[in-house]
Amino acid sequence: MKIAYLVTDPTIRLDVPSGPASHINGTISGFREHGVIAKPFLESKYFLNTVEKMNVGVQQIDKKNKHKTGNVFRLWARDVRRFIRSYNLCPEITEEIINFQPDVIFERSWLFSLAGGRLARQMGIPHFLETSGCAAELTRDAYGISSVKLANMIERIKLNRAELAVVESKAAVDRVGEKFRLNVNVVAKPLGFEIPKDTENVASVLREEKLFCKKHKALVAFVGTFRTYQGVDLLMEVITKLNTERSEIGFLLIGGGGNQEECVSLLEKRRLKNIYFTGLVPSADVNAHLSLCDIGIVPDCEEHMSPIKTLQYGACGLPVIVPDYFAFDHFIKEGDVGRRFHPKDIESMSNVICSLVEDMPETIQMGGRMKEQVLSDYSWKEVVSDVVCSAREITELATIQDI
Repeated sequence: MKIAYLVTDPTIRLDVPSGPASHINGTISGFREHGVIAKPFLESKYFLNTVEKMNVGVQQIDKKNKHKTGNVFRLWARDVRRFIRSYNLCPEITEEIINFQPDVIFERSWLFSLAGGRLARQMGIPHFLETSGCAAELTRDAYGISSVKLANMIERIKLNRAELAVVESKAAVDRVGEKFRLNVNVVAKPLGFEIPKDTENVASVLREEKLFCKKHKALVAFVGTFRTYQGVDLLMEVITKLNTERSEIGFLLIGGGGNQEECVSLLEKRRLKNIYFTGLVPSADVNAHLSLCDIGIVPDCEEHMSPIKTLQYGACGLPVIVPDYFAFDHFIKEGDVGRRFHPKDIESMSNVICSLVEDMPETIQMGGRMKEQVLSDYSWKEVVSDVVCSAREITELATIQDI
């Protein structure tokens, strides 16, 4: 069986390290481990010169004035241009896919493109559409979407035209089905994560950071881009509270971007001694920083999406602390591989952190169980299993009907 993995978002490339690139390469490797011939087809290969123009978002619009008529008109105009530009795949990719003769087109949904489904119908083959289920809400600022309501309507139309809707977690299966009122089957393809071969490569860690780590009894790690929905503001309040009450607990914040400047300013203003910002680090070096820590934390997230950082923590042998959301019901068993706290509750989060630090032998064992769980349940081969089974069932059924 052949699967064409189509990526119409012109900003995504596989030769540049990024979350999407890692996800796409991992998915393709998982397909291949099942004996499927899988090949990526990316529009960015042919649109490198126009990526910057297509990716202009609200960053260039004064947020205080973005609701003025002129700015809203520009957003709408940009959306319309994107839809027109993305109505068809570029001829080169269309020809490549047709020559590849796939049994299924598996598309990573990009809000402005309906072209993958159109090509699949022209070729008479199944179209699988992978969606985050919360794309409109989380990408509005990044892409300059003029209407979230319109974005969700377009996503619903695309999903209902596909033979299969694919979502990023088991917890999102029902959520996406209800949100988009789907009349097609929905399966989960959770994020996968390979166990790092070397988590002890601390050569990339600065001496200053190592000294900070040695000063604390236990270290809590947070990997992120410091966006508001990740709960960084909430985490800073917990850090401030424990700076006074439990100064032996340190916090290592790995990454950069978003509202990091505000967090650093808060650190200086409150004279916090229990926090260290690494700043932006290469993705290959994140595990080296995590190897210095004892616990991983997810301060907040979308309620139905389990962040990939939970897998990265687990792969490095760290137990995880997460908000008590439905997303983690299929992943975190209380007291087994991690602990939960009441969402957006500073006191609850602080108490959970302290309880893990007070029983470090058990916390270390939790981390070991977490690593085993990631290894057994979240390899790329395992997470694509339902998609591969569905593809084989649908293509076999189509073959029988043709006979």
